[in-house]
Amino acid sequence: MSPALGAAVLGGVVPYLTLDSPWWRPVNGGLMPLAAEPTGGREIGGAEPGCQLDDAAGMLSEICLQGMASPVADVFQGLFRLSPLVLRGNIASALAGAAARLAGSFPDRAETVAQLTARMLARQPLRGAGELVQPDTSQPRRFLIRCSCCLYYRVPGGGTCGDCVLTPEHVRRQQWKAALKGSAAAG
Repeated sequence: MSPALGAAVLGGVVPYLTLDSPWWRPVNGGLMPLAAEPTGGREIGGAEPGCQLDDAAGMLSEICLQGMASPVADVFQGLFRLSPLVLRGNIASALAGAAARLAGSFPDRAETVAQLTARMLARQPLRGAGELVQPDTSQPRRFLIRCSCCLYYRVPGGGTCGDCVLTPEHVRRQQWKAALKGSAAAG
């Protein structure tokens, strides 16, 4: 998802990805290095920016979500007996995380990435998995509030994630305020 979202936002191209496209290097802990082979792609067309974002959201949803993430989630659901709601929430969280990284690294593209992410969350299979909110309209940064919990709190010492539906509203607002303050200080 991250490479495709980056290509769409920064390069104006939605790459043609399949389940055979990505590769990764297994690691014992932490983030897993992920990449995708160059596959060609489709330039985002349309005369108006809104049309371009709608086209991109449709293509990314079809290629990345329905074509890649949903089949992988189906396997996980069968192997680990996970709720489809939890898995959709995890995918929505990964999308929002990628969007936040892009927005933080490329502030001039923050509004575009936010609009594209919101459009993807409004489509199947992510419709209803979470909501993007903009707590400070003077800053383009958006945050996800999931409609499910990933159950990380059940891991000893795990706690709740920043986008968890179980996070109390006042705690969530404090987290957002701190993140926005950090973004302003970095910029």
